[in-house]
Amino acid sequence: MEATAKADFAASGWRIRDWKEGSPGVRRFLDRAALFLVLVGLTALLIGGVGVANAVHAHLDGKTPTIATLKSLGATTGLIFRVYLWQTLLLAGFGILLGLVVGSAIPNLAAGALANILPLPLVPGLYWQPLALAAAYGLLVALAFTVWPLARAADIRPAALYRDLVAPNRRLPRPVYVAATLLLFGLLAALAILGAEERRFALFFVIGAVIAFVLFRLIAFGIATLTRHARPPRGARLKLAMASLHRPGAATSALLLSLGVSLTLLVAIALVESNLHAQVEERLPDEAPAFFFVDIQPGQLDDFRQTVAAVPGARDLETVPNLRGRIASIKGVPSERIEASPDQRWVLQGDRGLTYARDLPEGSSLIAGQWWPRDYDGPPLISIEERAAKGLGVWLGDRLTVNILGRDIDAEVASIRRLDWTSFGINFVLVFSPGLLERAPHTMLATVKATPEAETTLFRAVTQRYPNISVVRMKDVLTELNSMVEKLGGAIRGAAGVTLIAGLIVLAGALAAEHRRRLKESAILKALGATRRDIIIAHLIEYGSVGLVGAALAFGLGWLAAWAMVTQMMNASFYFAPGVAALTALGGVAATLLLGLAGAWQALAAKPAPLLRAV
Repeated sequence: MEATAKADFAASGWRIRDWKEGSPGVRRFLDRAALFLVLVGLTALLIGGVGVANAVHAHLDGKTPTIATLKSLGATTGLIFRVYLWQTLLLAGFGILLGLVVGSAIPNLAAGALANILPLPLVPGLYWQPLALAAAYGLLVALAFTVWPLARAADIRPAALYRDLVAPNRRLPRPVYVAATLLLFGLLAALAILGAEERRFALFFVIGAVIAFVLFRLIAFGIATLTRHARPPRGARLKLAMASLHRPGAATSALLLSLGVSLTLLVAIALVESNLHAQVEERLPDEAPAFFFVDIQPGQLDDFRQTVAAVPGARDLETVPNLRGRIASIKGVPSERIEASPDQRWVLQGDRGLTYARDLPEGSSLIAGQWWPRDYDGPPLISIEERAAKGLGVWLGDRLTVNILGRDIDAEVASIRRLDWTSFGINFVLVFSPGLLERAPHTMLATVKATPEAETTLFRAVTQRYPNISVVRMKDVLTELNSMVEKLGGAIRGAAGVTLIAGLIVLAGALAAEHRRRLKESAILKALGATRRDIIIAHLIEYGSVGLVGAALAFGLGWLAAWAMVTQMMNASFYFAPGVAALTALGGVAATLLLGLAGAWQALAAKPAPLLRAV
């Protein structure tokens, strides 16, 4: 319909907007919130993949003697690979099915509870497209993180598999398995990119994830190498902790990868969420005007002022002239051909409010140029808001042509102003010099602050005396805005909580993969005379050092990722919240220590004799 209307009424000058463009500011915020949810979804997918890798690794570690025995009895590599691949796929299939059932049930069960929260009613039902996409994600994640360790275990000779318990073999699987793994990861990345609405962001996320994986692997290798070649410390506890970082089968690489990637993404999500919160919730004014008054005729202005002044509790009346116009060209280039930045295209879209002023408007500050004299009456000059000037490529001395009431007015940019748009005062992107526009037909805008007791009296006094004046009650607007912000903030925090839970589960899985080895190690140390305190302190040093390295890297990488997303993808200002980032990173360290000590305590509680007999 929009295309038909534009074709049939090409010369009408109409501006056609759909529901998505009704409020550019709200639309921009919703786009940013949607991008944040894409980040949460991709993060949960990646963290889930790390969890699958840890689970498969732990499962195959427990099956190493079985695989070695089967190969000694004549089982072929292909048979072992197929058996354990089908075993893994069956487990993954049950997990995927359970996830689909729970995921499809939650929205239907929550429809009633969300009815009073969401502006639109939920339509309960089963939607096969998202379910199929989720199943595809689950299957590809399971396969991509399974083929490599399974192929490596199935392809090694029995003797090497037995030695793998104390001297892991670092040989790559056969080329066919390497190619299959790369293909599966490629398909997973393609599905993540093509299945996301913001494909450019998904592409950058995938690239960043690959870089993070490689970086944390290299750092883990560096830690193991440094501790292996460093001079042994004197203390037995410290020596034991350092040896645990580089011993055969050490969990340093898996733990640092799981912790580092998860924490990096969680820090990024926490910082992005705090930016969304700051941009909307924390930047609301402490005291906004009680009313906006629109369409005041110039001949009514003096009497209007007296009416407002007569109401006790009404104060700070501000009035400005108001005209409508559109930017027809910039530096001689028609506005349709201007390549404006995405966040400032709205300035060129249809009519905009504009005004003229003798003095610099309150709440504005000049960052370039000079304000015209108060008695200026020369050729038209114009002052433009800072971000609009940057987005439109405008600077001092450039000429803008603005169509006002069907007449093109050519004006020179005399100054550039900085505005606080969150003040809820009267702000304009374009302010003209006095003179020409004073003689054009226009109306006045006004704002008034008032005590709660005076609001009703002021509203009645204006509406009864001036039927032509439209009144906007800001209290209603702010109440609705705060309600929307609270709902969106709750949804954003809930989505971020999902990734936090996923990160903790993955971290627990990485530590659980070491449980069997820790049991045997603790039994041997206790048999050799180590006390429970010695082993606990050694674990604290080991997990603490890995956790601190992971947290420090996650702090920097998460900050960098959040900055890039907010400034480059969301086109917004970035507010660094070091407390939020540090709390998230240190929370990961604390979780690592608690989970690691919980596993160590369980290992220490076991009697050493049965474990030693089973070795």
